[in-house]
Amino acid sequence: MLSSRLWRQIAQPDTRNPIFRRASQSYKPASAPKRRYSFPRPLLLIAGIALIVAVALQPQLLALFFGIPMVMIMLVVASPALLPLFALVAGMFLAVEIIGGITREKRQHTYELICSSTPGSLYANWSFARGITHRGGWFAALRWGGAWSLRLGGVVLGGALLLILWLLLSDQAQVGLEQLRVPLLIALLLVLYYSHLTQTVVLSTLIGLFLSSFDLDKRDAAFISVCLYILAQALSIGLALLFYVTCSRLFYEPQTLVSMGVESVTVGIVILSREALIVALWRGLRARLDSSSLGYTLQSRHILVAQ
Repeated sequence: MLSSRLWRQIAQPDTRNPIFRRASQSYKPASAPKRRYSFPRPLLLIAGIALIVAVALQPQLLALFFGIPMVMIMLVVASPALLPLFALVAGMFLAVEIIGGITREKRQHTYELICSSTPGSLYANWSFARGITHRGGWFAALRWGGAWSLRLGGVVLGGALLLILWLLLSDQAQVGLEQLRVPLLIALLLVLYYSHLTQTVVLSTLIGLFLSSFDLDKRDAAFISVCLYILAQALSIGLALLFYVTCSRLFYEPQTLVSMGVESVTVGIVILSREALIVALWRGLRARLDSSSLGYTLQSRHILVAQ
């Protein structure tokens, strides 16, 4: 799939590329020296005494000391479920940052120089977008969290399969389609989880690059990118929900095998609809930045071939 190849190129960039280094390191605000704040010891003593008195008068305040660690543990446990939402928000800001970075280069009259220093403008823009993606620490955190979430899901899937195998060996009558549906749902969720993380980043990158190829004002391009990004995400989910609701009404009490097929096709609609949007944006970007077939051959060699 095109999205998988583009994702690998984003996740494993060529750090020796000068365009990538420029985009990933430029425009970072210089970190000011951190000032060390020292509280007066009498103030710390007064605060400690006030805390002891408050706990003595209101013992229920001790619940705060136990509640805060529990909240932190709950956030860590729920982080795999929150990661897709984080990817959605980060992808929207990524498209805007790509537009802002390329617009800044055009205003500084360095954009033409960057494009002329590579085999083509498509490769230059793609390298620049990858640099902007790696500029902050959010992308590394997204990859790390996604990798560990998928490993955890793989452990759960393996446990479900081992449980079914144990039931088969002990008593085959206990295993039916309803039991086999559980590992199928886990596998579908893992596929949807991985495709969501990868396709979201690729889609936002292509939206930012595609709109940057037009002579638009920065604010207008950013607004259009946000609208297009939201529309693309809503379209894939809307088509899948429409199919699922339609099948639910057609089959009032569907059999387990029918339910498994409907759930599989629903996940496939989400993935394939996003893939179709990615292919369309890639072709549009290629048409905008590479007009000759020779240029496309060079771009395919530098972009689509895994490093």
